[in-house]
Amino acid sequence: MKEIFESAKSEAQITIHTASAGAAAIGGGLAFFPFADNVPLMGIQMGMAIRLGKLFGIDLSESMASGAVRTVLASMSGQFFTRSLSQAILGWVPVWGNALNATTAAIITEAVGWSLFQKFSEQKNTLKGQQPSAV
Repeated sequence: MKEIFESAKSEAQITIHTASAGAAAIGGGLAFFPFADNVPLMGIQMGMAIRLGKLFGIDLSESMASGAVRTVLASMSGQFFTRSLSQAILGWVPVWGNALNATTAAIITEAVGWSLFQKFSEQKNTLKGQQPSAV
Protein backbone atom coordinates (compact mmCIF):
# COMPACT_ATOMS: atom_id res chain seq x y z
CA MET A 1 0.00 0.00 0.00
CA LYS A 2 2.85 2.37 0.88
CA GLU A 3 4.49 1.97 -2.54
CA ILE A 4 1.16 2.66 -4.28
CA PHE A 5 0.80 5.88 -2.30
CA GLU A 6 4.40 6.90 -3.06
CA SER A 7 3.82 6.21 -6.76
CA ALA A 8 0.67 8.35 -6.69
CA LYS A 9 2.55 11.08 -4.84
CA SER A 10 5.35 11.01 -7.41
CA GLU A 11 2.83 11.26 -10.28
CA ALA A 12 1.03 14.04 -8.40
CA GLN A 13 4.25 16.02 -8.07
CA ILE A 14 4.73 15.91 -11.83
CA THR A 15 1.09 16.84 -12.49
CA ILE A 16 1.00 19.68 -9.95
CA HIS A 17 4.36 21.17 -10.87
CA THR A 18 3.54 21.04 -14.59
CA ALA A 19 0.19 22.76 -13.99
CA SER A 20 1.89 25.37 -11.80
CA ALA A 21 4.49 26.09 -14.49
CA GLY A 22 1.70 26.51 -17.04
CA ALA A 23 -0.16 28.80 -14.65
CA ALA A 24 2.98 30.89 -14.17
CA ALA A 25 3.41 31.25 -17.92
CA ILE A 26 -0.19 32.34 -18.39
CA GLY A 27 -0.14 34.61 -15.33
CA GLY A 28 3.06 36.30 -16.43
CA GLY A 29 2.00 36.62 -20.04
CA LEU A 30 -1.37 38.16 -19.29
CA ALA A 31 -0.29 40.47 -16.45
CA PHE A 32 -1.23 43.64 -18.30
CA PHE A 33 -4.83 42.54 -18.81
CA PRO A 34 -6.58 42.40 -15.43
CA PHE A 35 -8.39 39.13 -14.77
CA ALA A 36 -7.75 37.93 -18.35
CA ASP A 37 -5.92 34.92 -16.93
CA ASN A 38 -8.83 33.65 -14.81
CA VAL A 39 -10.39 31.46 -17.52
CA PRO A 40 -7.16 29.80 -18.72
CA LEU A 41 -6.01 29.29 -15.12
CA MET A 42 -9.30 27.60 -14.25
CA GLY A 43 -8.84 25.34 -17.27
CA ILE A 44 -5.37 24.35 -16.11
CA GLN A 45 -6.58 23.73 -12.57
CA MET A 46 -9.55 21.66 -13.77
CA GLY A 47 -7.25 19.52 -15.91
CA MET A 48 -4.98 19.07 -12.92
CA ALA A 49 -7.95 18.05 -10.74
CA ILE A 50 -9.10 15.47 -13.30
CA ARG A 51 -5.59 14.00 -13.54
CA LEU A 52 -5.16 13.90 -9.75
CA GLY A 53 -8.53 12.18 -9.39
CA LYS A 54 -7.45 9.50 -11.87
CA LEU A 55 -4.39 8.76 -9.72
CA PHE A 56 -6.80 7.59 -7.02
CA GLY A 57 -9.33 5.95 -9.34
CA ILE A 58 -11.77 8.86 -9.06
CA ASP A 59 -13.41 9.87 -12.35
CA LEU A 60 -14.25 13.56 -12.41
CA SER A 61 -16.30 15.23 -15.10
CA GLU A 62 -15.39 18.78 -16.08
CA SER A 63 -18.18 20.18 -13.90
CA MET A 64 -17.09 18.06 -10.93
CA ALA A 65 -13.48 19.18 -11.40
CA SER A 66 -14.64 22.79 -11.62
CA GLY A 67 -16.59 22.37 -8.40
CA ALA A 68 -13.62 20.77 -6.63
CA VAL A 69 -11.28 23.58 -7.71
CA ARG A 70 -13.80 26.28 -6.77
CA THR A 71 -14.30 24.70 -3.35
CA VAL A 72 -10.58 24.76 -2.67
CA LEU A 73 -10.27 28.32 -4.00
CA ALA A 74 -13.17 29.41 -1.77
CA SER A 75 -11.30 28.10 1.26
CA MET A 76 -8.32 30.18 0.11
CA SER A 77 -10.30 33.40 -0.30
CA GLY A 78 -7.63 35.44 1.51
CA GLN A 79 -4.94 34.40 -0.95
CA PHE A 80 -7.27 34.98 -3.88
CA PHE A 81 -8.13 38.49 -2.60
CA THR A 82 -4.43 39.25 -2.09
CA ARG A 83 -3.66 38.09 -5.64
CA SER A 84 -6.42 40.29 -7.05
CA LEU A 85 -5.21 43.27 -5.05
CA SER A 86 -1.56 42.82 -6.02
CA GLN A 87 -2.57 42.33 -9.65
CA ALA A 88 -4.55 45.56 -9.62
CA ILE A 89 -1.76 47.55 -7.95
CA LEU A 90 1.40 46.14 -9.53
CA GLY A 91 0.11 44.26 -12.56
CA TRP A 92 0.72 47.24 -14.80
CA VAL A 93 4.41 47.63 -13.92
CA PRO A 94 6.53 46.00 -16.62
CA VAL A 95 8.62 43.04 -15.44
CA TRP A 96 7.55 43.38 -11.77
CA GLY A 97 3.89 42.94 -12.64
CA ASN A 98 4.65 39.96 -14.85
CA ALA A 99 6.82 38.32 -12.18
CA LEU A 100 4.29 38.97 -9.43
CA ASN A 101 1.37 37.66 -11.46
CA ALA A 102 3.32 34.58 -12.58
CA THR A 103 4.42 33.82 -9.02
CA THR A 104 0.98 34.17 -7.47
CA ALA A 105 -0.65 32.09 -10.23
CA ALA A 106 1.91 29.32 -9.70
CA ILE A 107 1.64 29.38 -5.89
CA ILE A 108 -2.15 29.28 -5.90
CA THR A 109 -2.19 26.45 -8.47
CA GLU A 110 0.36 24.53 -6.41
CA ALA A 111 -1.75 24.99 -3.25
CA VAL A 112 -4.93 23.90 -5.05
CA GLY A 113 -3.16 20.82 -6.40
CA TRP A 114 -1.81 19.64 -3.05
CA SER A 115 -5.12 20.34 -1.35
CA LEU A 116 -6.94 18.21 -3.93
CA PHE A 117 -4.28 15.50 -3.63
CA GLN A 118 -4.90 15.35 0.13
CA LYS A 119 -8.69 15.27 -0.30
CA PHE A 120 -8.58 12.54 -2.96
CA SER A 121 -6.14 10.53 -0.86
CA GLU A 122 -8.41 10.76 2.18
CA GLN A 123 -11.47 9.87 0.10
CA LYS A 124 -9.74 6.83 -1.38
CA ASN A 125 -8.62 5.63 2.07
CA THR A 126 -12.07 6.23 3.57
CA LEU A 127 -13.71 4.22 0.81
CA LYS A 128 -11.34 1.34 1.57
CA GLY A 129 -12.02 1.62 5.31
CA GLN A 130 -8.51 2.83 6.13
CA GLN A 131 -7.46 5.79 8.19
CA PRO A 132 -6.30 8.78 6.10
CA SER A 133 -2.54 9.09 6.08
CA ALA A 134 -0.61 12.32 6.45
CA VAL A 135 1.01 13.57 3.25
